[in-house]
Amino acid sequence: MDWHLIACFPGLSPVGFLALCLIGLDSYMPAVLGWAYYVALTWWSLISGRRRRFFALYIVLCISLIVNIAGCDLVMHAKT
Repeated sequence: MDWHLIACFPGLSPVGFLALCLIGLDSYMPAVLGWAYYVALTWWSLISGRRRRFFALYIVLCISLIVNIAGCDLVMHAKT
């Protein structure tokens, strides 16, 4: 497996998938937006001052990662 395939898997995050639908496969932008989404969500949850906000952001992060894993699994096991 090449490194660019691993780097592109965040493109299957909710934000990356939306960009993938709008931009297409010819660009690395969905992967960049996917990585930025996860970094921003993690950073925002870490600096949140309230426990309730932290857990809400943590749940959004976990659900996003589960959706990303499901998308990666579909891509890895897709029949060509």
